[in-house]
Amino acid sequence: MRKLIVGIVTVFLLVGCSSTATVKESSTEEETKKITITNNAPLVATKASMSDYKWIGNEVGDFEETSLKETIRLFDEKGSGVVYYGYVGCPWCERAVVELNKVMLKYDVPAYYVDAAVSPNHDDYLNLTNNFGDILDTDEETGEKEMYVPFVVGIKNGKVVGYHVALVDGFEIQSEESQMSDAQKEELQKIYEDIYLKVAD
Repeated sequence: MRKLIVGIVTVFLLVGCSSTATVKESSTEEETKKITITNNAPLVATKASMSDYKWIGNEVGDFEETSLKETIRLFDEKGSGVVYYGYVGCPWCERAVVELNKVMLKYDVPAYYVDAAVSPNHDDYLNLTNNFGDILDTDEETGEKEMYVPFVVGIKNGKVVGYHVALVDGFEIQSEESQMSDAQKEELQKIYEDIYLKVAD
């Protein structure tokens, strides 16, 4: 399994790319209507420029850029929302964000975007990863939770209700231009849809 570690490697493990897909708590319900998400803890965020993502296209959903520290408020203040942790240049993120964007446009819903290439304060990182509980693996050497990207997590009333790491099983990046098949793209979109539906009102 290929993992690209991002962050302050000499001090602490922060974020990395993961090529192994992980999904929990998927819904089997099919819905195509517009959805709303009521967030009682709106985060400080600005409109994210996603244009540096290679394949995202011209029509981009409502990505709201915020900080890792700010997303902790979703837990502390019992907020709700979908958060995408990733960064431009991560081969898995470059492909995942395209499919997340399609779901956002389909349901007319926003996502918080945390640029995982920005190294956070270590205490904030520990606080956030501890809020994720058992969904993250623990590094055997440091005893700290490891966060890999692309990581899309749904939080409802301060609790994780769904998440997904990486792309889909069976897809490997063979070259810079490698793309998932249409079926794999649909599979990933369905995973993201399920997360949104769990967070929705």
